[in-house]
Amino acid sequence: MNQPVNTTPPQQTNPQTQIAQNVPARSKKKMVFWIIALVSAIVLVPVLVIAIMVSVSLNSARQKASEAQLKSAMGNIRVMAEDYFQKNNTYEGFIVSSEYQGLANKMGTNYNFKTNNGTSFIIYAKVPKKEAFICADNQGQIKETTSIQDIETCN
Repeated sequence: MNQPVNTTPPQQTNPQTQIAQNVPARSKKKMVFWIIALVSAIVLVPVLVIAIMVSVSLNSARQKASEAQLKSAMGNIRVMAEDYFQKNNTYEGFIVSSEYQGLANKMGTNYNFKTNNGTSFIIYAKVPKKEAFICADNQGQIKETTSIQDIETCN
């Protein structure tokens, strides 16, 4: 007897599909969880590194801005002291305005004004978060120094 010939080609199975069919449902869920966890880690680690770098950079920019604001205010105080000298022919009695002292206090420092017999002056302030001072004198010099001895002459 003649048997009928099967003319349909045998189904070819994809090896990945075959593996997936042989894996129990519980293991599939674990595999999906670990794939999601791995992808999340791959995405989150660079984002965290970038966030830390930006934070450090931002703190540095804030420090520089604070120093610039301190120097600018120091220049303004110097001009006010010169105006005072023009009116009174001495620096004795000049007081740094509360507006500028308030600004300095917000930055964590204060302005110190010293006069030498009323004919010259030095203004100085400690730079916040740094072992340095900014000083200005009646000659128009504004500079940063790390030595407390240099403050007396603003050298």
